[in-house]
Amino acid sequence: MIRPRHRRLARRLAVDRAGTTAVELALIFPVLATCIFGIWTLGWGLYLGGEARHAVELGSRVYIANPGATLSDLQTAISAHLDDFPLNSITVSSSVQAVGAASTQHIVWSYQTTASIPFVPSFPMAFGGAVDVPLATP
Repeated sequence: MIRPRHRRLARRLAVDRAGTTAVELALIFPVLATCIFGIWTLGWGLYLGGEARHAVELGSRVYIANPGATLSDLQTAISAHLDDFPLNSITVSSSVQAVGAASTQHIVWSYQTTASIPFVPSFPMAFGGAVDVPLATP
């Protein structure tokens, strides 16, 4: 049997709405924070992938200026464009391909980073592409 004093307290607590906003925020905030941080992390990963692509395209111009350039020259040119970014694991390979009477330098690149979002398992984000640079004919 509930005493009358406890019954009045229970009735008062049932109709009191003070603090419901704080409780609702406590329930929703972890999900909201994970979504916002996840969107930011994915955006940052895509941005780094775009910077890697841009650096390879700019670095590939070394073959236009010097058709006898080596893969080491290409990697140095790419690194020069990435001074401000934490991209140190771009894999680059290069080969000469004949196209009719002319030839091109075919550059293949790849970059991989890991996206780490709270409450979500980490997953890799891989980027890659190819650039063809026409070589000057002597």
